Amino acid sequence: METTWESVHVGGRKVGAVVRRRTPTQLRTLVCLEPVVDNVATVEHDGDVHHWSHLEFIGRDEVHAAERESSERLLVDGQHLTIPADTLPASATYLLLDAMLAGCGTEAEFHLLDDAHPDNAPRPAHFSVDNPREVTLPDGSRRELGAVTLYVEERAEAHFYFDSHEVIASEIEDATWVKEPSVEHALEGLDAGVAERVRTFLA
Repeated sequence: METTWESVHVGGRKVGAVVRRRTPTQLRTLVCLEPVVDNVATVEHDGDVHHWSHLEFIGRDEVHAAERESSERLLVDGQHLTIPADTLPASATYLLLDAMLAGCGTEAEFHLLDDAHPDNAPRPAHFSVDNPREVTLPDGSRRELGAVTLYVEERAEAHFYFDSHEVIASEIEDATWVKEPSVEHALEGLDAGVAERVRTFLA
């Protein structure tokens, strides 16, 4: 199993952590923010994320499950829905972007399914590689990095910065996510409740 860690920063302050646990057929993503607001999204697939079969989202006060009955049929909390064949859960787009960069791709189109509201209609989206940018990281360092923008319904919703085909930082809404070398680095300086939640997830 491959595990990666990211720290989350808002306004120059570290406020949370993201942990991804990946096997050849599953991706589990924990997002945990101070003061201990967290969710876990689990996506199962056959080795190709386009062929995902199951999504489970667990928030503080809600649980949702989506079963892929066919390429264009989805069962969400007992409700049958029709979806575009290229629909991907939001958390699973991490795998799509990873594969795109590893293959030196410059574009990837899909429909985006909201993990927290899988009964909502998927929205058209695409990743597009931009010109390299000089990026200031939360530690104050500046780096020249490759850049990818996520467009949802033609609006830029997130930016991802990569070095040697690996994403090392992201800008999502008002937060910056930074890849960390270890769980200790990701949790350093965070609330004890966040650290406990992350360690429980990793156990």
